[in-house]
Amino acid sequence: MSSKGVPASECLRKNCSVPSNVLVKDFARWYCKSRSGRLAPKPNLKSVKNILKKFFAGFQRIAETEISDELRNDVYVVSFSEEAIF
Repeated sequence: MSSKGVPASECLRKNCSVPSNVLVKDFARWYCKSRSGRLAPKPNLKSVKNILKKFFAGFQRIAETEISDELRNDVYVVSFSEEAIF
């Protein structure tokens, strides 16, 4: 166990597996529900896409694992309405 109670196998480390698109979309939903926007009560779609780009870049840098364009595009393409994620 790590100091925060998360098993070491689930922590971000070199060569760890790429998260599923379901996990990344859940992260985006959590981000939307836990943050407030600057101009509106909730973050807008553009800011959510930007945070996902930062997430992918950070994951790839730390884990040194290539994230496929297919996964990125699946998450970036809005297959759900704005109301569903907010």
